[in-house]
Amino acid sequence: MTDPLTAIAAGATDPGTLTDALMASCRRRLAPRDLTEDDGFFEAGLTSMKVASVVVDLKRVGVPVALLDFFQFQNVRLLAVELSARMSGAPVPADDDALPWDT
Repeated sequence: MTDPLTAIAAGATDPGTLTDALMASCRRRLAPRDLTEDDGFFEAGLTSMKVASVVVDLKRVGVPVALLDFFQFQNVRLLAVELSARMSGAPVPADDDALPWDT
């Protein structure tokens, strides 16, 4: 089986591959706890610092993701669908990573 981050770096944009990449990256930060596609990121035990590490993993392979996306799309299933749409050419909102209180 191909590593999902490697597949994304090679151009994969489908929700399934993005789901696998998100799951793998999140699970590395949650071990020994587990995560399902429908678990809330923060309810499952991820902290903002751990989510920031997941963002770095995904950005390294070209995924247009921001820390705030984990608050807006609160589980793997929702976030993977959103990221797939962005990567497939759907309009992408500005990604300035600004927090609402910083504007």
